[in-house]
Amino acid sequence: MDLPGRSTEDVVRALDAILQTWQQINQRSIATGTTLLNLQSQATTAQQQQQQQQIRQPSLSLLLSQIHSEMEQSIRSIRQDLREYSKVISQLDTLARDGLSCVCAADSLMEMAGLTNGYVRELVKERREVYVKEYRRRLQLVGEMREGWVEMWVVDQIEYQVEEEYLDRLRCLRLARQWVANKAALDDLQKQKSVV
Repeated sequence: MDLPGRSTEDVVRALDAILQTWQQINQRSIATGTTLLNLQSQATTAQQQQQQQQIRQPSLSLLLSQIHSEMEQSIRSIRQDLREYSKVISQLDTLARDGLSCVCAADSLMEMAGLTNGYVRELVKERREVYVKEYRRRLQLVGEMREGWVEMWVVDQIEYQVEEEYLDRLRCLRLARQWVANKAALDDLQKQKSVV
């Protein structure tokens, strides 16, 4: 039996928010990784300059200290992003466990837009598998921090055609809903004019 208050549209909205949240975290985190790469390069250059000089210059030491501080901040941000990635996966777990077990039939417009129960269920399952794989890869990179880990961090191994297709279907649904609402408003207006 379907639980009250839960519809396919509720699940569609929740999934839309989850997918967008993942991509926002991802964009931010990759940008942080790019910043960290630049800082590593700056630190290497400063260290080389320091080694070439027999007497240490306070300015170079201060610069290195600042760079290392910014690098540590970037790594803290990346660790925070890992926690955010984990939350998104938990939300997908909750949606798969609680949401999809009590989905009502989609309305005709949702069916026309391709947002069927079967499609949504499969999308939640498939994206969860993909996101978990990417999360584990990133978790291992940060956990081990081997040489070159930042270069691998800034490479996103997820292809987002699935998300793009989902957003296209949502756009089609919204356009259809808007058209129906406009038509209903126009019909009401014509009825009012005919009464007058």
